[in-house]
Amino acid sequence: MKEREISLADLVIEILLHWRGIVLLMVIGGAFLGAFSYMRSARNAKAQEAEVEAMKNQADVNETVKQNLAEMLTLEQLNYVNYVLYLEEASRATSDYVEDSVLMQIDSSNVQKVDVIFLVTSDNLGKTYNIEKVYEELADGAELRGELAETSGLSASAVDEVYLLGNESKNSGKSDVDAYRASELNGSDTFRISFIHYDEEMCQALAQTVIDYLAGKHDMLEGRLGKHEFTVLSQSAGIVGDVGIFERQKNVRKEMFDWPVYAQTYKDRFSAEAQQYYDLLVSERDGAVGKVVDMSEAIVITPPGVSLKYVIIGMFLGAVAYAFVIFLRYVLNNRLRSTDNLQALYDIPQLGQIPDEPKGKKLFGFLDKWLLALRYWGRRKFTEEEAMNLAVVAVKMAAGKNGLAEICFIGCDLKGRTLESYQRMKDMLSKEKIETQILDNVLYNVESLEKLGNAKGVVLLEKAGSALYTEIAQELEVLRRQDIRVLGGIIVNA
Repeated sequence: MKEREISLADLVIEILLHWRGIVLLMVIGGAFLGAFSYMRSARNAKAQEAEVEAMKNQADVNETVKQNLAEMLTLEQLNYVNYVLYLEEASRATSDYVEDSVLMQIDSSNVQKVDVIFLVTSDNLGKTYNIEKVYEELADGAELRGELAETSGLSASAVDEVYLLGNESKNSGKSDVDAYRASELNGSDTFRISFIHYDEEMCQALAQTVIDYLAGKHDMLEGRLGKHEFTVLSQSAGIVGDVGIFERQKNVRKEMFDWPVYAQTYKDRFSAEAQQYYDLLVSERDGAVGKVVDMSEAIVITPPGVSLKYVIIGMFLGAVAYAFVIFLRYVLNNRLRSTDNLQALYDIPQLGQIPDEPKGKKLFGFLDKWLLALRYWGRRKFTEEEAMNLAVVAVKMAAGKNGLAEICFIGCDLKGRTLESYQRMKDMLSKEKIETQILDNVLYNVESLEKLGNAKGVVLLEKAGSALYTEIAQELEVLRRQDIRVLGGIIVNA
């Protein structure tokens, strides 16, 4: 088998023949990025509206005006304003926490964790228990946490998030924020400390800080509590997945987005006076002073809309993605194509090619016909009946030239339309006094291979899109070893 070359023109036509899929993906890509651009412009419009509203409400806060407004409001409206301010403050606090918290920056499926287990031993079990508790208190003390903060550069609250003393009693007073942490290590003479972080080196450094700190207290405690040993029983580090951290992150982010929604619900219930009172409180809270400067007329708010640029980019990316898939399928295809020539690939005569059966009408089917005409440019187009007659004549001539009255058709997939084509050729050849038989899959069918031994002349009947190039080459090799003459080959288009 000769090396198969890829035709750039045929590749382009193959891609264009899938124009329906390309158009569909272009529509999807354009719609997706168009929707994205609309959402983005809507968000910008809301931001502009908020800016205009802020400008309208900038004023020199007058305490008397504020008090008068408060007296004008009903208790219900006053509660609405106070609740909105509380929700906005909660939203800002949550947002700051998400930005600054180490816990929120950790990838919950890739958590760096270091565990250290300490062992305290002495000549008396009760004494050991008491000494171990002293070490636990030191491990949970403010002095050590200060050193951890200095080592890591984290705040005290951030240290609390990444540091766990492995005794449940020490963590029982903590809020649900720390629900992800591990439970108590069993035993009265051991205790455990753990660190979690997104940086392995930071975990190791913090663990070493604890080890050095507690080891440095040994001599002092031994002088006060009696002789004892304090050792690191084990130290381990690794990457773990933590569902608790994931849930915590999800809940916090949900809260961050829920607060404004809840606040807006109450804002919608504001009366005109409540809105004015709220604006004054916000200005006071944000430190806005001075006269009201109404610049709202100078700002043109762009209404939400779809960006044509994003639509075009989405359509282009959709078309490129689909074309790339077709390109990969074409290049990696190892099956016989309808455009292949057996003479060029295997040095055997191509006796004919049976074209596709006419298919049902498709939308804009004339485009497919035009593209197929380009694919077979320079070749005369035959109907299925004409191509069948030409193939039969070619087989008859090849058999007569080699003095054969009986020939054998072999192939890799002699089923369906390929088998129907053979039956028609068989009937036509029998009228010409040429007997035929068909042997399917001689490479894998023992019975067919045995019958092949009696054949004098063979015609390959291969189905485009089904027969593998290597299988055809193997069939020809079998025929060569058996010294069976190959009259040629016929391709049946799928």
